Amino acid sequence: DSEIQPIFTNNCTAACHNSSSINGGLNLSASTSYSELVNVASQGYSGFQRVKPGDPMNSVLHQKIVGNTSFGDRMPQGGSALAQADEEKIKNWIQNGAVKDWSGGGAVSSYSFDFGPGPYIDVKAPIEGEQIWSIEAWVKFHQKPTTSGHDIFFLNNNANQNLLVYYFSPNSDKFRVELRPTPASGTTFLETSANEVFDTKFHHFYLEGNGSKIAIYIDGTNKAEADYTGSFPQSDKDMRIGYHLDASMDEIRFRKKSGFPGLPTARYNAEEGTWLLYQFDDQSTTQITDNSGQNNHGTITGTAAYEDDVYASGAGGGGGGKSNTIQIVVRLNQDIGNGDVH
Repeated sequence: DSEIQPIFTNNCTAACHNSSSINGGLNLSASTSYSELVNVASQGYSGFQRVKPGDPMNSVLHQKIVGNTSFGDRMPQGGSALAQADEEKIKNWIQNGAVKDWSGGGAVSSYSFDFGPGPYIDVKAPIEGEQIWSIEAWVKFHQKPTTSGHDIFFLNNNANQNLLVYYFSPNSDKFRVELRPTPASGTTFLETSANEVFDTKFHHFYLEGNGSKIAIYIDGTNKAEADYTGSFPQSDKDMRIGYHLDASMDEIRFRKKSGFPGLPTARYNAEEGTWLLYQFDDQSTTQITDNSGQNNHGTITGTAAYEDDVYASGAGGGGGGKSNTIQIVVRLNQDIGNGDVH
């Protein structure tokens, strides 16, 4: 159960924000609060969302509970400010992806999507026509493919032209990317060996186009690149994610930017440039919610199946599980001003 709803119930729904008094068009009752807050555009503040997962500063809820006067009256309106601990709890909830069930320790309801039983995800690729782009995901193969046609990402068109195919080729014993640009000028191929990923653990796959080249990174290593000046292909069909793939995937992210940001060690936030972010929080049987805030939700074809997320189950060579780190906590008893801390 979520630790966030009791804050709303105890402070916001008695006199307003309930089914009989929907102040500001917002009902914070337990049955409706999540669907009316998360990834929902604000009615009063253009360009902002009520709750933008991963981004408290651009979430109206956070700004109102901390008393930012640019966002009108502080919440709860006409009452005492929330306890500092509750304000921090809401901020942390948003910062960690605004998942539906939250116990303060992280994304406790996050899962990975298991494509092994045969389902796949259809979505209109939000990076079509872009020259600068990147696609990435954590992938856990259940077994090494013995035939072709097991696609991590697959995009073709109604003329049956393959525009993007990213798959493992048993014939060459390599991962292969085939990319046909828009406008079409032949297909660019990339190949790389990576047999270490078939250990039934999560590994990180990253593909980008930077305007002059395309490149594959696996577990943080640049495995292959080729000259490529075309844009990401445009199609009259949806992209298929995990098409015939016997694997689980998590943290699927599309960006309108390139430059490998380093191997991730925690859930992504909806940072600038992110146009699709699938984190599989709600175990839906019909739709995959896009946590980027851009509403590029995916449609599930087949029977949905889920497993533990990458950070719960641990990663392989990518190190997506808990890293070997030393946590240093610094407490200061004086104001350090507005400068950066390094």
